[in-house]
Formats: sequence, structure tokens, C-alpha cells
Amino acid sequence: MTPLEIARQACGTNVVDKDGRSTTLQLLPPLSPEEFARLEARIPCPLPAEVRALLSFSRGFANGPFGGADFSGFIYEERFGAEDIFPCSLPMVRDICGNFWIVDLTGKSTSWAPIFYACHDPPVIVFQSDDLSRFIRRLQSASLLRLFFAPSRLGCSVCPVRVCFPPSTRFPKLPPRWATTC
Repeated sequence: MTPLEIARQACGTNVVDKDGRSTTLQLLPPLSPEEFARLEARIPCPLPAEVRALLSFSRGFANGPFGGADFSGFIYEERFGAEDIFPCSLPMVRDICGNFWIVDLTGKSTSWAPIFYACHDPPVIVFQSDDLSRFIRRLQSASLLRLFFAPSRLGCSVCPVRVCFPPSTRFPKLPPRWATTC
């Protein structure tokens, strides 16, 4: 399925929001012609046709598992830095701890990918997806990352991080439900 087909299908479905409540997924409005021009001037590659189709229908989700998503990158553009690592990235989703899922574009990009999870504490970059459709499906189902409950001293009660250990790894200090294997 294309990103547009997934967005159309997702609209009106029940999802769990960032506060754990069941809610109906709502779409954000499409990009205006001026916003399309601004986006095209900002990125180093031609806007892929499937992304143009998606953004002509909706720029993203107004609510949902992480409080929403903006596939154009405009909502979070002033909040994400790291230009030395990702010189032309677009932040699409932000979690409750201030971390982002970004699309990293280059002059050779032909799709809205790759998509990375950029965590600031600890500073970690995790490859998330090579396909926008797959990313949107995971976002809709809140399975982008398994939830790891971090100590409150980190400044938030729930921080999504990818915990990936060999199956034989033991976690003596963490309850078993917090430790995951890949």
C-alpha cells in the first residue's frame, strides 16, 4: 500500500493516544501550494510522487500514539538540530521525551527514507525504516519501538528506546517484561 492509501484507511480508526487513552485517529490538513514550494526549496532532492500524493491529502496525523505526526517536517522543524549528523533531515514525529523520528534526505534520495529514531539522552541514532508506508503502519499501531520504562531521574516516565539483546541475555535488575530480545 502507498502512504496515501494507508492514511486514508487509518483516518477514523481507533488508536491509543500518547496518554494511553483510546481515541479516533484524525488527519491534519494537506499542504498548501506555498508550503509545497517551501518544502521543495528545503529538500535536496525532487519530492517523490507518493509523498506529494500523501501531502496533497494530509500532512499527517493530528493525534495518535505519539501525539501526532507531520510527514512534511514543518511542525517540528525548529525543534530538531543535529545538522552535523543529518544535514537535510525532516523531523516527522516527536516522543514525550523530546526525541524524534526523522527522514534523512540527500541529493540522491528517490523516496522518503531512510527514517531514523534520534534519541538525545543517551545520544543514540537507530535506523527505523527504509519505507514510509511501513513507518506509517508502525506509527499507527504504536509499534515503532518497544517501550522501556526509564527511571524518573531521566526526566520522563516512559522513554521509547530500542532494546535489542541476544536471547540469552539476563536482566537481573529489570523486571522481565522490560527486557526484550530481537
